[in-house]
Amino acid sequence: MPRLLIIANPAASGFTGAALRSVTRVLSRNYDVDTDWPTSAEGSRQAAAAAAEAGYDVVAAMGGDGVAHQVANGLVHSETALALLPAGTTNVLARIIGQPTKPAKAAAAINAGTARSMTLAHVTDGDRSDHALFALGVGFDADMVRESEKRPLSKGKIGSLHYVRSAISVAIRDYRAKPANLIATCDGESFHAVTVLVQIHNIYTYFGPVAFTLSPDVSEGPIAMATRELPVHKAIAIAGTAALQRNLEMRDGVRLWPGFQKLIIEADPSARMQADGDLLGVGEYFEITPAPDALRMVLPS
Repeated sequence: MPRLLIIANPAASGFTGAALRSVTRVLSRNYDVDTDWPTSAEGSRQAAAAAAEAGYDVVAAMGGDGVAHQVANGLVHSETALALLPAGTTNVLARIIGQPTKPAKAAAAINAGTARSMTLAHVTDGDRSDHALFALGVGFDADMVRESEKRPLSKGKIGSLHYVRSAISVAIRDYRAKPANLIATCDGESFHAVTVLVQIHNIYTYFGPVAFTLSPDVSEGPIAMATRELPVHKAIAIAGTAALQRNLEMRDGVRLWPGFQKLIIEADPSARMQADGDLLGVGEYFEITPAPDALRMVLPS
């Protein structure tokens, strides 16, 4: 029987002991199931890497996008597949791949699913290396994540509205008259910006059922967007255009690079970066490249 390890985050807003027992019971029909409870983000990454080394067929991340991000980074370039047992606030990646969010249904989808190779985005600052499953952001996106982490209890109470409130707060307080402090150089072209976002799939969102897309056309590989300025009215206009799935380059001061091969971001002063909703830190230099077939992932049939 194939082996599956559940890496669980009991602090996730949707996690319960009953849900864990339910998914274990369902998964046990198809897998020899073990469970691990790491006490830190790095612990989740290490546990996933150890599971791949031990020959597990699947590692299921039970929690939100944060634990999925850490588990995936422990599994990159291995034969062990990532699976999702969504138990977070927004579960962005689960929405993207169509994974059910109810525990038993998610487990059943894993049993019936197929492991396929996925493209990720690789980022390095020269010292640290990381992979993103669905999004990377330097500037506004990362500052919004930092703002949301100041009130962690609100995530569980008001869900996606917590991110909306954080985004509005950051736009009004920090980006109303912010000068461009980033130089984004992509495939030989440079652009001055206050924020850069890389989207790996055609649609994603932190904001619940409202789906955002940077381009109406699905590109081959990740797509990058740089924005020269972001006062509140422009942030609202960009968000509305993305929600309507129209071409964002119709907006003044926006540059898109679909299917890029290398994106370099230089920040002066330094800027924050986030990947999949996890803050990676502050830096002055980031290099982002597509990572084709970097991860095997169990997708719903």
